[in-house]
Amino acid sequence: MRAGSCGAAWCDGANALRCEDPGPRTFYLDADGDGAGVDGTAEVLCNPTPTVRATVGGDCDDGDVTVRPGAAEVCDGVDNDCDGGIDDAVGQCGFGEACVLGTCVCEQADLCARQLCVAGTSSLCRDASEVWTGGQCCVDGVTACVDGTSTQCDNPGEHWTGATCCVENAPMCVNGTSTQCDDPMELWTGALCCVQNARICVPGTSTQCDDPVEHWTGAECCVEGPLSCVDGTSTQCDNPGEHWTGALCCVDNAPTCVAGTSTQCDNPGEFWTGSVCCLEGKVACTTGTATQCDDSGELWTGLVCCVADAVTCDLGGSSTTCVNQGGHWTGTACCR
Repeated sequence: MRAGSCGAAWCDGANALRCEDPGPRTFYLDADGDGAGVDGTAEVLCNPTPTVRATVGGDCDDGDVTVRPGAAEVCDGVDNDCDGGIDDAVGQCGFGEACVLGTCVCEQADLCARQLCVAGTSSLCRDASEVWTGGQCCVDGVTACVDGTSTQCDNPGEHWTGATCCVENAPMCVNGTSTQCDDPMELWTGALCCVQNARICVPGTSTQCDDPVEHWTGAECCVEGPLSCVDGTSTQCDNPGEHWTGALCCVDNAPTCVAGTSTQCDNPGEFWTGSVCCLEGKVACTTGTATQCDDSGELWTGLVCCVADAVTCDLGGSSTTCVNQGGHWTGTACCR
């Protein structure tokens, strides 16, 4: 072993980091595991650590997996894509609506009910809930218009416009088969399987995707309700509120999922998936220590300190200053 070496990394005579393959790389703190790190936290390492793992920066809220560069901007009063603008995306609200202070507000009452206007034909766009504009077919109460066929797009809740199949009740429309897409709340359009009230569709298997809130389409597992789907194992993803799809562990109530350990991720509101620790509610997560992350409202996952109802965590400072300012001291950062 080379003098001063440490596994695959060592310092040369000029005190520069040297690595074997693939060489030194820049990583950023990524507590929420969404693939984007916090600017100003860059470290040159041979390999990522459990929290310093992102290869790109720009994350403007490292306690929320839905907030990162490239994320979809939605009308919620948050800068979801970290571009410096809030609620600035086109098409984030329904037809006839505008985003005002984080809420979709109807500006054209006669159009708001018509959620989608798509290609079609005047002869087929004639149901009670359909309006032909002269160039498009506008359908009341639908939230997805996808490929299909006129012979298959004929169930209650489906509308064939002459070119597209529009489906009611906020469905997820994904690949599937007509023989599998036949349960209640599943609608086969002739090309895709639309699952009403599903919030996410992920890889899985037919034998595992069998909980009451899971729907096997023939190709994917669609799950109802607000949740997060992350890596895990079937033996660990078996508690109430957890759903094993055959490939991923989906946890109810849209939790934040971060690095942790099975022995520490065992408090009320924490779910160990076999790979990561998922926490209920709004939390901000950052680095810390087990001895400091032990106050009310603080949850130690084994690797990360998460603070309930906090918005941001600032690295550095002192415990005294942080507490005096009404924050939570994690051992390395102050969360407020």
